[in-house]
Amino acid sequence: MLAAGSSSRLGMPKQLLPYRGTTLLAHCLKQAFQSEINNILLVLGAYADDINKVIEHPKNLSVLINSGWKEGMASSIRLGISNLLEKETPPETVLFMTCDQPFVTSAHLNHLYDTHISTGIQVVASRYSNSAGIPALFSKEIFDELLCLEGDAGAKKIIQKEPSRVSYVDCESGEIDIDTPPDWEIFIKGANAH
Repeated sequence: MLAAGSSSRLGMPKQLLPYRGTTLLAHCLKQAFQSEINNILLVLGAYADDINKVIEHPKNLSVLINSGWKEGMASSIRLGISNLLEKETPPETVLFMTCDQPFVTSAHLNHLYDTHISTGIQVVASRYSNSAGIPALFSKEIFDELLCLEGDAGAKKIIQKEPSRVSYVDCESGEIDIDTPPDWEIFIKGANAH
């Protein structure tokens, strides 16, 4: 779970925005907890102390603090992959999601994983609004490429690189992105309609 950004254009930490009786981040984490994902890494940066105080910490959640969060999303991806590679048994796959995709469900996360298992394909991305991105799953063969990302380049760069190694799973409302106060207003209106 990538949640290290400062939400500078929003003017407040989007991770802690109120949503359905909890926070945006807690809601997205809940979807991960309810999925088939075994271990969850939460990468925090800006506001790390404030966020860490208010989230649940079940046994399968590890929190990483990205001191280089100002670089952009790539730094959080590298930190997460590096941490996983240090494990005694590194995972076969990694699935990235962010804290501002509230319509992503545990069923969708499971669908990404099941698609990888059934096809053996190296990258399984979410498809929405004529685009593709995260949540996305990457097999261990892609980890080195993820470690080479820089700046604000997220995993989308790798998804677009070689379409032949990518499979797609449709994600309704996956394009929702909350970066500015107007984005938040539009989102809340839409969320109340869901």
